[in-house]
Amino acid sequence: MALVVSMCVSASAYALPRFNGVWRGTFHGMGTGPQPNDKVAVESAHEFELRLNETDGTISGEFHQTDSTLPTQSLRNAKRFDDRACFDVTLDDGTDMRWCVSLRHGDLVGMWSKGPEGGPALGGLGVGARLFEIKAKRVPPK
Repeated sequence: MALVVSMCVSASAYALPRFNGVWRGTFHGMGTGPQPNDKVAVESAHEFELRLNETDGTISGEFHQTDSTLPTQSLRNAKRFDDRACFDVTLDDGTDMRWCVSLRHGDLVGMWSKGPEGGPALGGLGVGARLFEIKAKRVPPK
């Protein structure tokens, strides 16, 4: 009997939407302005707020880059790829960002690249050659 109860608890805990909530953090991108030398590209950090909702394996939500003039935008082309949530958002310069994030020790971590989704072969990432870091913490509910 204890084994059956334990298995039910484990199965129901796994089925809970892990990404649900509001996340605040930073993502990196290419810096602007003069570079210190031709061999090293300086990255810039940008703050964001991300609201994720996962229902029956479907991801939806909203993204707001807090240091941008763009309004909050809905996530586009959002999908699950194994333990990752991947989706498209746009920078204020028009750059299409393909984000793929997962949970690690309760934090949201991942990377983004330019371009549209590269499909299962790229694990949901975009087709861009450069990968940039994403880090966020869940905002406690009020």
